[in-house]
Amino acid sequence: MPRLVVARHPQAKAVTAAVAAEKRAIGTRSEDRKEHLRQVRAVFAEFLGAPEDEDFVSGHTPAPREVVEAYLNGTGLGPDRNDLCFTDLKPYNNAWNCAVASELGAILFTRQRTGKWRRPDGTRVTVASQPYWADAALEKFKRQAADWRDAMGRVVTDTTGVRRQESRAETNTRRLQQGEEHSKVARQRERRAKRWDRRLAICQGAINFATTTFDQNQWKKFLQIIDTLGKEGMSSDDSAEEEATHRSCYRVSILPWRRDFDAIMDKIDAERWNPRSGYSTRGSRPTPRHRQDKALVSLEGPDDIHVSRREAVSGLPASFYDAQWLKGRSNDYINRVLCVSEEAADWVVEIANLYGTSSA
Repeated sequence: MPRLVVARHPQAKAVTAAVAAEKRAIGTRSEDRKEHLRQVRAVFAEFLGAPEDEDFVSGHTPAPREVVEAYLNGTGLGPDRNDLCFTDLKPYNNAWNCAVASELGAILFTRQRTGKWRRPDGTRVTVASQPYWADAALEKFKRQAADWRDAMGRVVTDTTGVRRQESRAETNTRRLQQGEEHSKVARQRERRAKRWDRRLAICQGAINFATTTFDQNQWKKFLQIIDTLGKEGMSSDDSAEEEATHRSCYRVSILPWRRDFDAIMDKIDAERWNPRSGYSTRGSRPTPRHRQDKALVSLEGPDDIHVSRREAVSGLPASFYDAQWLKGRSNDYINRVLCVSEEAADWVVEIANLYGTSSA
């Protein structure tokens, strides 16, 4: 069968620099780039039988290990252009995988000259170089490589201490659980972002409609707290069910590193139902969120206490962190990892104490 023989280092420094410049010129979010990536997906579907990422992850058969190693050692032939297969050997951009990507890039390079690839406005899509296409194919493989290797099964230790390869059923079950966990994290991240945006809007609206200087200054401080904490400074929550009513609810996770701003957050959220806030009271009411007592974190074995495992947001003024939590951190962590800002924010302590949320 015919074999493909290409240069062992198709992504030499000069080529890499040229491809990077070409990608910048085309633009990462341009209509040209979108069409280019759509064509890469089409080639993966046609030549690798993987129209979607999950099809590649769960179904692509790696090239035989002995054939790949012979090629990498300089004693064997390269990939078969009639049966292109990536290898699971690391690194992802080894010579074999670069050769496969180079062949896919050559196919795309040829097709762009004969295909009628158009932008939404009807104009012709920018023509790219063969190394550009090879880079696009390799980047797509890179995004899937870790999951692909993971789907092949891990070596596990059973109850007798014997190491063995995971069965296909075990691998599928594990990956299903991982997928559910990733989806859960993504949903939590999306809710945090929406909550942050909503609270910013509520504070800004309250400032505009404030009738006294005190109220205006108060809401300005609330706005600054929310803005400084950022999206990652918002609490996460897990879906749950209220014991008394069996209605769906969210149980808020405790952020052990953050000063107790709960009362302030609740006041901001309650302002949403003020007619002046700009939010409509029509439609279904939002799912209730139930906070937990931060003091219970120190108790042993509270099964119903949810403590966030996310890392603390770095770069905040010291007054935004829980004082007791900070005392338990080393100076090296505070200075090198947490990078506590030296910005003076004594007003945070004052307003937190005003609402009974002192963390001292």
